[in-house]
This record gives sequence, structure tokens and C-alpha cells, in this order.
Amino acid sequence: MKTFFANMSHGNEPYVLAANVGISLGDVIIPQIYHEKQRQILKRWFGSNPRIYLDRRGGNILRPLLFDGDYASYINRVVRYKKALKRKLERHLKNFEAVSLTGEKKSFANPDVELNIGSPFRTSARQSFYIFPGLLSEYAENCPVKVENIGAFIDFARENEAGHEKIFIPEINSFSYRKRKPKKNEISTPPLKRKGNHKERINQAILVTLPGAATPHSELIGLAGDIQKYGFDTYRLAEDTKLHGKVAETHEIIFNPNLKAVLARAGWGTLWLCQVAEKPIITPCWKQTDDPEIYHNNLTIKELGLGVVYKNFGGKVIAEALSKVGKIKELNKGLFDKFGTLDGISFVQQKIKEML
Repeated sequence: MKTFFANMSHGNEPYVLAANVGISLGDVIIPQIYHEKQRQILKRWFGSNPRIYLDRRGGNILRPLLFDGDYASYINRVVRYKKALKRKLERHLKNFEAVSLTGEKKSFANPDVELNIGSPFRTSARQSFYIFPGLLSEYAENCPVKVENIGAFIDFARENEAGHEKIFIPEINSFSYRKRKPKKNEISTPPLKRKGNHKERINQAILVTLPGAATPHSELIGLAGDIQKYGFDTYRLAEDTKLHGKVAETHEIIFNPNLKAVLARAGWGTLWLCQVAEKPIITPCWKQTDDPEIYHNNLTIKELGLGVVYKNFGGKVIAEALSKVGKIKELNKGLFDKFGTLDGISFVQQKIKEML
């Protein structure tokens, strides 16, 4: 059985995506960057799947490179520490122990395959597959604000991107608001989520979620308590304890017919769920210190009609978002006609399986 190492970016979606792609192919080793919260989120998605292992020491090594809410700070830390941390991670991967979601300890050595979910560097795994809504070099090249050392970051990112066997970027991605030329080793995919099911009886509702990355979210915390006055119940995920609202036991509440929209920062984990569930996203404007991915995601939301980017939240914003459902359905029909599926997870799994 192959072993897959998740070399990942910040937030919840990178490790959830790595687990989704890897578990049908072999054991998946995930750096435990976010402590116990990360384990609980994985168990909510995958139960006690015995193929998912958390690597605490690997998480400690990668943690200094995580986005901390300030993109300029992130760029400077990557440029400054990239070589030292890469060497440290390589030494670690030669022989280490990880713990499964069921509590079983297991020793690993030199994982066979890297699943690179937005990391700026490649490990020495024999094969590496990059899976993300855009290339890190492209985000940096198209950063809307001036950032010190960004040229060195772009060079480093390009060098590592050239080392991936294949690059998987969804057809609908961060740069879909404009023409983007795919790389030679790039494969377009359907959205990187699977369709779910949720049939419990609920009133008309809006799901509010907080970002997994360390970004400003006080605005969302305040708005979660206001939604009811617009005629909707508020739901939140169990880990978002700062939010007001009823607790959804699973993310699949988004597939409930009476869950009408999602209020959240426009990360692609949320956007893919919204897309396959055919629910609009309601998202705040990009802030200058935030990841430029969000800047480009917001432009794609506006251009394609995936939801609403608001300045002042209110009933008119909700109504405008609900009017976008038809556009999302039309978009999905085009993707289904092209790929024969909207299940990007199975699509990527099959492509990788053919190359192992």
C-alpha cells in the first residue's frame, strides 16, 4: 500500500482535501498543525477512518510557514526560512511516527507520494501531485498590493511547481474571471468536493462559517447574530464556537433544501461545497493583509455569479445572493457536460491512480 504525505497550506480545506483524495489510494499522513481541533474536524468528515494519520512533529515543523493573517509576513517568512525548514522536514520524513484517527501509532519512512495542497515547496517523495485552485506563483505575481521579497518567493514557487508530476486545478478556479493559460503538466478538474445529502427538517436558514486560517473574522461573528431578523435561522459548525446559531453536526447541512446560502470568507473549500450544493456564497470584501487568493476568488464570484461580495450586509444582499442559484446550476451543467461528473475528488483519484 502506498503512503501519501500531505504537504499543505494553511486553513482547514488543505488537510481535508488531502484526506479526501488519498484515502482510497493508501495511508494518508497529515501534519497536525492545528492541534486537537484538526483531529475533530477530520473525524467530522471521515469518522474514525483508519487510513488517516496525524503527524504531530511534522505539524510543528511546518507551522512557522503558515499564513497568520498578514500576507506580507507570510511571504517574508517563507523566503527567510524555506531552505532550513525544508531540510528539517526531509530529515523528519526519513523515519517518523504518526497516530491514526482511531489512536493507533504507526511508523513510516519516506512516504511514496506527496499530495501538495498549496505548499510553496516540494518534498523528495518519488511522486508529487499539486492540487489547489491556483498556483502560488500566480497568486504572488498577481498580488494587488506591493509586498517585499515577493520576487524571491515567486522564483522559489516556480522552481518547486516545475517538480510536480501533475498539477490539478479545477476548471472553475481563482482566476476564472479572466483568461488563464494552463501549464503543460496541468489537468483541469470538476469542483473538488462530493455531493452530499441532508434531509432533516429545518427552517429556512443560512450557514455561517469562520475561516480555518488566521484571518480577521470579527465581522462574521457579529453578523451571525443578525441573520434571524431577515427571516432565516442561523447555523454554524461545531468548531465555530464564537458564532451564534444552531449547531450543524455535519457540513452536509449545506445540501439541505432549506439551507439557502452560506455566509463566509471566500476560501475554495467553502466555494466548492457551495458550488456542488448549488448554494450562493455571501462574502465580505477582501482586506489588504489577507491572502491574494481571496482577492481573486472574490472577482471570480462576481464574474461567474457564484454569490455576492458585499460592503454592507443586509436583506438586499441576501436577496441578491439567492437570485444567483440559476447561474450556479447553469455553470454546473456545463461542467457536467464536459467531465461527465461534478465529483472532482473521484476524478483526481482516478487520474493519480493511473500514474502510480
